Amino acid sequence: MIGERQGVIGINFDVASIRADGKDNLNTPLDLIVDHMVYVVDKIGIDHVAFGSDYDGCFIPTALKDVANLQLLINTLRNRGFHVNEIEKIAYKNWIRVIDAIL
Repeated sequence: MIGERQGVIGINFDVASIRADGKDNLNTPLDLIVDHMVYVVDKIGIDHVAFGSDYDGCFIPTALKDVANLQLLINTLRNRGFHVNEIEKIAYKNWIRVIDAIL
């Protein structure tokens, strides 16, 4: 339904949410976040996935301790084969599209 309605799924960075074991392990690799993004892309397409960080109230991987380190996640996406235009959609363009549609 999210894809059909042109919505977006924001992938949370909370380590307990992205780990199969549900542990609050701050050494969680960024590849696990990208795994979730790849899953959504494979299911409903690149236009329906985005960063869904929550820096307030959950445990974030040490590598993403603040927004200044988002480039590390972008590099991980690039290393996994995402192209610049796809990364831009995930990082901000998909959210902008949804917000524009709402307003």
